[in-house]
Amino acid sequence: MKVVLVTKHPRQEEREKHEQSVRAVRNSLESLGLDYGYIHRENLQSDLKNDVDWFVTVGGDGTVLETSHFAVEQPILGVNSNPTSSVGSLCVANSHDFKTVLQECLTGTLRATRVSRIQMNLNGKALKCLALNDLLVANANPAALTRCWLDTNQGEVLHKNSGLWISTACGSTAALVSSGGCVQSIEDRRIQWICREPFYAERKAPSGLHGFLEPGQILTIRSQMAEGRIYIDGSHRSEPFPEGAILRLTLSDSDLNLVMTPAMELRRQGLGRWRERNEIERRHESTAICRTGDAQK
Repeated sequence: MKVVLVTKHPRQEEREKHEQSVRAVRNSLESLGLDYGYIHRENLQSDLKNDVDWFVTVGGDGTVLETSHFAVEQPILGVNSNPTSSVGSLCVANSHDFKTVLQECLTGTLRATRVSRIQMNLNGKALKCLALNDLLVANANPAALTRCWLDTNQGEVLHKNSGLWISTACGSTAALVSSGGCVQSIEDRRIQWICREPFYAERKAPSGLHGFLEPGQILTIRSQMAEGRIYIDGSHRSEPFPEGAILRLTLSDSDLNLVMTPAMELRRQGLGRWRERNEIERRHESTAICRTGDAQK
């Protein structure tokens, strides 16, 4: 069995802990007699997947996300290299329990969970990578307005906002929920979207500010921006989205095999619910501040 160990270039303040975790994982792989390669995530290539049986990532969720773009059927086992500073919602192990978790995987005691991904078609061409967490459609300039036509199978509607989040169930506990979205269980096959900071002035709010895409349905987005961009699973991977470009999104037929435990999923959802409550409280607090300000005029 061939394992590829994927790691990252850590920030200066976490370098020592990260390197300790990498050494511990490598020692565990060697003690089990496993054949493995070692690569930084920036050097991952599409042809690598042909010679890999397993991916082991050492870092945080970002390293899992980056590696997922190169995984087809190969399972990914995420190791959180610094649990004190990294949430690691997609990481099933740390450097201390990695060997035990890997042995459970090899014996079949612990199996990978199939996690849905988003297929992207840009201007009639399918993009090679699949989104595991989310997409952000926005202006390349964060201070500029995002303008796009959104078609949710009920006709095109023009939207103006600071960006459009489109998320899988896996990514629903991340940026989407902080923008007012809903937490989904990992088994949920629907794609969720929400318009961030919508702008509609004196006119009626447009339809489709928030919704779900059922399996088999297509979400179509047409750019009305000179310099729009599509950010895929974070800031490292993006595509230009100029005026007139058309992006079609649907549930991919190719799920990701991610090693997870029930406790890990409960924690992921718990963190998401916490963010959900915080967002509701924040909005209530903002409303109260505005009303207090009006009363003091």
